[in-house]
This record gives sequence, C-alpha cells and structure tokens, in this order.
Amino acid sequence: MAIPEFYYYWFQSPEGQHKLLSNISTVGVPGLVQPVATIQPITGPHPPRPSTAP
Repeated sequence: MAIPEFYYYWFQSPEGQHKLLSNISTVGVPGLVQPVATIQPITGPHPPRPSTAP
C-alpha cells in the first residue's frame, strides 16, 4: 500500500529530487505532452511495513 505522505517527503529529500530531476526532458513542449512518460520510470523506496508481532 502506498502512503502518500511517505512519498511526498521522499521526493523532498535530496535523493528523491535527484531521481525526479534525472528523468526530466529539456526539449520543452514535447516533454509536456507526455508527463506520465517522464514520471513512470522513477523507482523509489517502499515505506517500512508495520510490525504485526504481538
């Protein structure tokens, strides 16, 4: 399950900013036509799962 707050803060971090900006296109208008194609290949960490032990 994705936790929006986790990814918000991760994209604010230096590592997240690097991942986001490394896929940016400097072409201009053609890059705006397909914004999902720019974001789709980004991989990020998964938040830790809560412990289920009693």
